[in-house]
Amino acid sequence: GAGRGGASPSFGAAPAGGGPPGSLDATIQQVMSEMQRFEAMQPRLQSLPAMQLQSITQKAQGLHERFVRLQNLGSQLAGDGRTPMTPQQEQQYMSQLTPF
Repeated sequence: GAGRGGASPSFGAAPAGGGPPGSLDATIQQVMSEMQRFEAMQPRLQSLPAMQLQSITQKAQGLHERFVRLQNLGSQLAGDGRTPMTPQQEQQYMSQLTPF
């Protein structure tokens, strides 16, 4: 199945609201919210025919792997947390994260 893995990178503590629309924090919060919605649907997906379930599972696994890669990139860009990402790094990361 499509299990979860990897810890969320530290992008600076994201506020509960996720930050202003279009910000990195808001984008991360939106992606995580969508992932939680999908996880909540998983019990209902089990009733689908095997072929449909397999297709969904494969796509979910691909998305999970892509998200883990994006988490790792975010962690690399965040570094040790003492030096914030440059606006250019943040924009480049958001351009990869937003379509997710």
